[in-house]
This record gives sequence, structure tokens and C-alpha cells, in this order.
Amino acid sequence: MKKLILFLSIVSFVILVKLVFFFPANKDTRLKLRMIEDEVSKRGYKTNWIVISGKRSVWYNRLLSNSVDNSNHLHGKAVDIYVFDIDGDNKFNQKDIEILRSATQYVENNYPRLKGAFGTYTNKGYFSRNMVHLDVSSRSVNYNK
Repeated sequence: MKKLILFLSIVSFVILVKLVFFFPANKDTRLKLRMIEDEVSKRGYKTNWIVISGKRSVWYNRLLSNSVDNSNHLHGKAVDIYVFDIDGDNKFNQKDIEILRSATQYVENNYPRLKGAFGTYTNKGYFSRNMVHLDVSSRSVNYNK
């Protein structure tokens, strides 16, 4: 029984890694994220986050409780990132989100084709509170999921 549980755990992990890392977001989404990283660095902060979701398959998207049927993730137009300490104060808080939001707005203002949504999951629980959604949906939207 222990071997079966270990096997299923390994298979689940491999599937998750493949879904996150081998189905990357589209070119514009990756460009936007790189430009945000550059802008955050130029401002003297750390790019202290990891991409936890890029392009998703339909079945995987349906498994996620916060996803929607017409998610931009299905087309590679969105990423979710898990944010750690950006400002160097050894904690994650609203200031880290605001630094990221400001850098995102700067990129979108200078590159209008990269405009899209910026959303947080701060009200969705302990793990989700560090997550930020970015996309290139060609509409300028700020929302709190």
C-alpha cells in the first residue's frame, strides 16, 4: 500500500510539473513577465516569485477551484505567480503586491499591447494570499479575485 501511495504521489508530481513547466504561456505573456521582472529589478527590488501556473489544459483548469471556464490560461495568455518578499523586509505583505502592481502598470503603459488583468488571491486563504494573476487580455483590468 505504501508503494502504491508513493507511486501515485510521484506520478501526480510529474503531471503537475509537466502542466506548469512544459506548457508555457504565450510569447506576449512571457515578454510581459520578463519586462515586469526587469522593472522591479531597476527599482532596486528582488524578483522574488515563482510561476505556478501558465497555460493550462481544459481538464486541469476545471480541477482548480478559483478558475473560470473561459480562463486566459487556456490560451497561454495568463500566468499565476507565487510572490515572496520583494522589498527585502523579510516578510510578504501588501507592499510587495503594490511594488509588483506598480511595475506591471509601468510596463502596460509603455507597451499597450501587453495590457491585461492584475489580480490577487489575498482573500482566498493562507496559501493563496501570496498569489498574483497576470494576463495579456488586451484590456486593462484590476481586480481582486
